[in-house]
Amino acid sequence: MARLDGDTSNELFEVLAEWNTYLEHRKSDDFPVPPCP
Repeated sequence: MARLDGDTSNELFEVLAEWNTYLEHRKSDDFPVPPCP
């Protein structure tokens, strides 16, 4: 398993935050939201 440095860690955190926002919107809407590319 590769070790994560600070920059990689921050990028992963941002991706997780974006997915969390996406899932929250999708859960609160009656129609599916297309995922970001």
